[in-house]
Amino acid sequence: MGDLATNRMGRIESTDGTLWWVKNTRRDEIGNLVRCFPDTSPDTWLSLRHSDGHELALIRNLDDLDSDSLAAVRLMLHEKYHSPTIVRILSINLVETGKHIRVETQDGPGALDITSEADADFSNYPAITITDQSRQRKYKIEDAADMDRGSRDLIRRHLRTRGRRGRGVR
Repeated sequence: MGDLATNRMGRIESTDGTLWWVKNTRRDEIGNLVRCFPDTSPDTWLSLRHSDGHELALIRNLDDLDSDSLAAVRLMLHEKYHSPTIVRILSINLVETGKHIRVETQDGPGALDITSEADADFSNYPAITITDQSRQRKYKIEDAADMDRGSRDLIRRHLRTRGRRGRGVR
């Protein structure tokens, strides 16, 4: 880990959307933020990494950051880890690389691309997780059975595999 530091030894600065780890007189661009425990403890143990992958700092608790650093980090974490909730499927079109899906989410309109049926995870049905391969972002449907009829029909026709029809959307 080499030059591992905690948040007490440096600070985070944001310049035109780029985050920097500043320690003493050294300034390193933060290439990636990784939550060490994303589901169980999302606001603790955040690894700040350089674009080459080496760790610049390990933040024990986000609340320990100053307000400017916290705002910049929260924005970047939201962009990386937020899973938009799909409330309606508008269309699913076959394209050369798979399927293009236009949706309405709780955050507004969106579009995603899947390359295979495996990108739609039905293991927790009626909750469905769809992975957008072009942006590496997960979208979720909280309860497919509660969606409008058009959305349910699109799911059944375009996302379900033959082996899963018995547990399908009605």
